[in-house]
This record gives sequence, C-alpha cells and structure tokens, in this order.
Amino acid sequence: MHTDHSEHDDEHAKRLENVEVKLAYAEQALDTLDAVVARQQRQIDALIAQVVTLKNRVPEGGDAGGCVQKLARRFTAALLSRHLIQLPRCKGGDVETAQS
Repeated sequence: MHTDHSEHDDEHAKRLENVEVKLAYAEQALDTLDAVVARQQRQIDALIAQVVTLKNRVPEGGDAGGCVQKLARRFTAALLSRHLIQLPRCKGGDVETAQS
C-alpha cells in the first residue's frame, strides 16, 4: 500500500513538472509575441507618419497625374508584404523610389 502512495506522488510530481515546463514555454512565447507586437506598432506608426508626409506633398487641386493612386498602391503592397520600406516619391506625375 505504501508503494501505491509513492507511485501516486511520483505521477503527480511528473505532471507538475510537465505543467511547469509548459508554463515556461508559454511565458517565453508571450514575451516573444509582446516584442513582435511592439515592433509592428512602431512600424505602423512609421508608416502612418509617411502617409501623412505623402498627403502633405499632394498639391491642392488634384492628383498630380495619378501619382497619389500609384503611391497608394505601393503603400498597400508594403503593408501587405509586412515590410517597412522607404516609400516612393512622386515627381511630375511619375513615381520614383527614394534613394537612401
């Protein structure tokens, strides 16, 4: 009978250890996800600032030869690809990529 109690304790100890290991992995995953969310928020903030800058470049009275639509398509593509990129500039109705 004493052996059964000892085996029961061993089983509980193993189960507790498994739960502790899973908790450690979950905490690590949470930390990783938190870092990803923080990085993505910084990227979103940078993209929003770039959109505001682009809006301020559009001359009053129109869309310089369809440039805004071209820029919007590139901006959307940048968001969809999840990369923070240097957005192109509009020059005389044509879209050119800004050189760093």
